[in-house]
Amino acid sequence: MEVAYSIEYEKVLDPEKAYELFWEGYIKDFRGFTCPEEGCDAQVTLANARRERHSMKQRPNFRCYGDHKNSCNHIKEKKVKCLDILILGDRKQKKKMSKEEAKKKYQSESKSGKRQSEYRTIMPIVNKFIRYEKSNDLESYEILNQGKKLKYSDMFLDLDGQSYDFFTDYNRIYYGTARVVKNAEKDDFILFFSKKLTYKGECYKPTAYISKKIIDNSYKNKLWQKELLSYAEKKQLVKVFIYGKPTVNEIKDKTYLNLQICRAKLDLVDIRRVD
Repeated sequence: MEVAYSIEYEKVLDPEKAYELFWEGYIKDFRGFTCPEEGCDAQVTLANARRERHSMKQRPNFRCYGDHKNSCNHIKEKKVKCLDILILGDRKQKKKMSKEEAKKKYQSESKSGKRQSEYRTIMPIVNKFIRYEKSNDLESYEILNQGKKLKYSDMFLDLDGQSYDFFTDYNRIYYGTARVVKNAEKDDFILFFSKKLTYKGECYKPTAYISKKIIDNSYKNKLWQKELLSYAEKKQLVKVFIYGKPTVNEIKDKTYLNLQICRAKLDLVDIRRVD
């Protein structure tokens, strides 16, 4: 199922948003979902909800294990496009509405083509990017980024062997293969990307610095510390996605291209094992 109604959050959600809210503690029961159709309460569960992102082989998805009403139109469910929005500010208290009102609102937005889905971490957005890339749909879906509407193909920039004449002034998601190295003297980590890229005629190997302060400032910081340490000890290749900006810094007559993590929070970073 593409969407389901959350009994706890009182809103119709897609699986990516439901997973984000589950890990943030706003949703506690991964089985607490129903069919989004008005008048139908077929039970739905969020599959893979309890899996940590680094161990997930299949993206979160809704599975219906209850019977739909005979009159339920959602049995013939069609994919409904929505505008994804990356939210950087503090979470606002959502407007309270009844189950019937929430489902009616979803149906109205779907029919009018105005459905939106908001995210506060980039993992759900990365999941969608991977899915759209596999189905050759990157040009078909859009995301609202800092007030600018972008196609998914423009939101994500590949660091593996690319050449750039300029980088934009607003944040986007940069991704590539990398290794995680722990600072020998501190509880800090450095991401060394595997391939060089050319920027304004100069050749760089991009890096990203994850300080202990950034880790402590992030949601689920203990899990992040454990995960980064595991990657560093195993010296394994990982796929890294960072929402931020690249900057060129000069240190002791050497220049480095470093990716600055937006808001200094790992909520805007996604790291995955390379199979």
